[in-house]
Amino acid sequence: MLGPWSRFEEVDTWKYCANEMLSYISLYAKTGSTLMMVATQQISPRLDPVLGKVLGVCAAHETLSESHGHLVDQLLDCELQDLVNTSTLASDYDMTGQRRDLCSIMREKVARLQALIMHQIIQRFRNKTGDAQKAMAQEALFVSWTRELELQVQLLQQLQSSSGMYDMASAYYTDHTGLLEAVYRTIIMSYEVRAVYWVLNHKICPVWQDLFAIVVPKSLSGQDKLLYPEYVVE
Repeated sequence: MLGPWSRFEEVDTWKYCANEMLSYISLYAKTGSTLMMVATQQISPRLDPVLGKVLGVCAAHETLSESHGHLVDQLLDCELQDLVNTSTLASDYDMTGQRRDLCSIMREKVARLQALIMHQIIQRFRNKTGDAQKAMAQEALFVSWTRELELQVQLLQQLQSSSGMYDMASAYYTDHTGLLEAVYRTIIMSYEVRAVYWVLNHKICPVWQDLFAIVVPKSLSGQDKLLYPEYVVE
């Protein structure tokens, strides 16, 4: 959606991008799905609990009138804090001390980042006093969860290149392309949300290089390729 624009002065263009992101809130409230969520046979149609909660936030945002905006604010604050608390308690290990399978870990991490992205879109782009400050208070968490998801992908890639692990990792790629596509879409969206916000408000963009350096795997694109190769500075 965004495209690698470097003309920060084109305010109308960036406002259009912000409104497009807000349209994802409306889409999610109406359909329970977004462009980050890939519908395939490998992904369960059952909504993850954290996404179910943010669905309520999006629905309230879309249906309650401005005179009841304080209710949206309360719900947004409450559910965001619950998301953070729930994620703090999450573990990559089960009750027996064994590491959970990579698929379960990635599903959990992608769902929580998708939920946080929804919260961030509302707070960064609905132009309500105090929202931006709340969003920026979660900036470090936003960055951290994105990095964690990227590290899970890197771990899988390392397994692919490791002797004796190639077949297992390759099978994972083959069997879970839908989940991996959702992972990449979610990572890209997290960078784009921050990119649009920073350009609109500060006329700078500290995340360009990270966004442009993302490599889409050949299992999804047909070949390993940079998302925006012409914008990467060697």
